[in-house]
Amino acid sequence: MKKYNKILVAINLEDEDYSSTKFAARLSHMAESQEVHFFHVTDELDLPESLCSAVEGNTGCDAVTAAMKDRVEKNWDGFAKTRLSFDASDGDLLRDALAYIKKQEMDVVIVEKVCGGSKIPERLARKAPCSTLLVPPGSEPSFKNIFVAIDFSDHSREALTSALAYAKASGAGKLTCVHVYSVPMGYHRSGRTHEEFSDILKKNAAEEFDKLMKSLDPGDVKVELIVEMNERPYQGIIDIVRSNDADLLVVGSRGRSKTAAILLGSVTERLIEACNVPVLTIKKKGQGLSILEAMFDL
Repeated sequence: MKKYNKILVAINLEDEDYSSTKFAARLSHMAESQEVHFFHVTDELDLPESLCSAVEGNTGCDAVTAAMKDRVEKNWDGFAKTRLSFDASDGDLLRDALAYIKKQEMDVVIVEKVCGGSKIPERLARKAPCSTLLVPPGSEPSFKNIFVAIDFSDHSREALTSALAYAKASGAGKLTCVHVYSVPMGYHRSGRTHEEFSDILKKNAAEEFDKLMKSLDPGDVKVELIVEMNERPYQGIIDIVRSNDADLLVVGSRGRSKTAAILLGSVTERLIEACNVPVLTIKKKGQGLSILEAMFDL
């Protein structure tokens, strides 16, 4: 967890920010983070009435920054040595957030999922050049029941390594890996039935998992594997996570799919959109930055 020295919280000054602040505080303890930055982008000063007294006499971004500080400090119980900073912008949310992430060299971004509203959180997770934690409104920062989606690619290996770090730092006694596969349409060419081919894929997953675990150091964390077949792998993962009351789902930025978006795989895209538990997308710091610089002129 030492790699989370700098955390960015994308704050929107709504009630849901309580969750993102709590998650930032919890991570700061687990990683003994040096800095947590709270960042807000707005095109006009539109604050809740309850915060107006905190910004009296200020204007523009100064008023927003004052409101952010007032809101956060009332709810902050993070690591005592972590430095807090508050910044606001009045430009384009996605562009300004990406520019801020690049400039400040953030290690992880925490952003609130907006149920039935803006797609900005998902777009930020897709394009941010670092890991992103998407937090559903009202969720609590518990990391005792962690699940990680794996397909045995290098990206899912990185996800599992990060999930183990979370489990160790939080004192979790176990970690559950989830592998959901679909039987390819051309299975009949092998001369096998659908059931036979499915059994082959399931056995191969177990073998790949054993190889993977031999290359890692789980320490005192017990790592289990759930393997299921589903023609829509992302839905299978969601069903497993929901039925097991997961606290966190960790996924790699890309899998083996050839239909990957610019920085996320297709299954990961679906998971961050549809999953109702916190989702941590793992990326190497700076991944895809050159592409973003060209696209957004950062």
